[in-house]
Amino acid sequence: MLLSFPLIQILDNQKCNETVRNITRHSPTLFRAPSGNYDNKTISAAENLSLVTIRWDAEPPTTVRIGCI
Repeated sequence: MLLSFPLIQILDNQKCNETVRNITRHSPTLFRAPSGNYDNKTISAAENLSLVTIRWDAEPPTTVRIGCI
């Protein structure tokens, strides 16, 4: 079961996004909750901040087989 990402942390993320925007003049558009834990409330909160919630799965380097590189 995916858990809700606390709204206060989304708002903290928005402060970070404002800093990125001030430096790069480009606004971030994607949001990935730490550890990938989110639910519909998280998605709605991100959408209210004009962010699209994404999942990001990656194999840790220790699980990559040498023949697959």
